[in-house]
Amino acid sequence: MVSVVIPAYNYARYLHEAIGSALGQGSPDCPVEIVVLDDGSTDDTPAVAAAFGSAIRYQRQENAGLSAARNAGMRAASHDLVIFLDADDRLLPGAVGTLVEVWQKADPPFAVLASRNVEMDAEGRQLDSPPPPDTGGISRVSARDLVIRNRFATTVLADRRILLGLGGFDESLPASEDRDMWIRVAASHPVALLDRVTLAVRKHGANMSKAATRQSLAIDRVLAKAFADPALGLSSRDRRLARAVRHYQSALMRTNAGETGAALAEMATSLALVPFGGAGDDALPLVPRYRGLASLALKCLRQWRRNK
Repeated sequence: MVSVVIPAYNYARYLHEAIGSALGQGSPDCPVEIVVLDDGSTDDTPAVAAAFGSAIRYQRQENAGLSAARNAGMRAASHDLVIFLDADDRLLPGAVGTLVEVWQKADPPFAVLASRNVEMDAEGRQLDSPPPPDTGGISRVSARDLVIRNRFATTVLADRRILLGLGGFDESLPASEDRDMWIRVAASHPVALLDRVTLAVRKHGANMSKAATRQSLAIDRVLAKAFADPALGLSSRDRRLARAVRHYQSALMRTNAGETGAALAEMATSLALVPFGGAGDDALPLVPRYRGLASLALKCLRQWRRNK
């Protein structure tokens, strides 16, 4: 009934855990197929997958990127309902059953059903403080909502027929391809967010400076595509707010990477676009942005004085 698609590229050290979390999801009422799409890995990914034998379906392709791997995994799946699971993440017990149960009750059916997640470190230890209690509530997510900011992780329950009918994930994007996909889906089909934790997302070491640049440039491309689509009906305020969120998030990434000057410029740009915090679900943090601007400015001043 459900295919769990796991794109994998050089994550052999985590893949066993991801596959194991998916294998534990099936039931007589909800059979689960696991499709591992190896995107030309050069590590032990083939051996890790082979250890599971016929319990999974393994397919390998030349390295073509995450979007291409997800698209190939969708095409290889036996079921129209798919769940995307990154090779370094983990489904929590009962995740598939929970999502399918909600899906079956929806009228009209969702094209994409997302949920909440917790974060874990490289060793699988939870990083978040305990999340607030799940309400089980379901909220609709519009294309505009997703343009303003990404609302959920990549692991969703989706109808592959709709995704493939829209061209699948954009293989030209180096990052944020999931956000672009959800925007395009939400423009013409129901997308919803379930207030329940079903996923653990792994945060582990990477070149933070390179990652910040790559992510920011990719988001710019995603936003440019959305802004150019008249069917989304985005106002000038929507566009300013989306850019302000992008620059604020980039400021946080640059700060974590130790790039004080770049972080200061990003924070200042966010404040120039939206000086105040906005309202409701669109709100940007007001005090933290101004406090961050002041803190970054002081750091830049100290660095300048040291270098004089």
